[in-house]
Amino acid sequence: MTPMHARYAEYDPFAWIYNRHWGPVAIQRFLPIVEKLVLPHLPTGAHILDLCCGTGQLSHALAERGYQVTGIDGSENMIRLG
Repeated sequence: MTPMHARYAEYDPFAWIYNRHWGPVAIQRFLPIVEKLVLPHLPTGAHILDLCCGTGQLSHALAERGYQVTGIDGSENMIRLG
């Protein structure tokens, strides 16, 4: 059994690659979908929880639009780069 304080570190070595090469592409794909399917149903300034936020590109874009965003990721390096 995994201890309660254990964290997921498998993505730590990969974080810089994700941040530089995949994060920007992901935001271009995901943000329009979120804007169309989710945001119209939320009040301005709503709280949003971004699970598996990676390096936070989507979280940042949502915060720029006035939402209160909390990003959570199991990779410490992903969070650090965000």
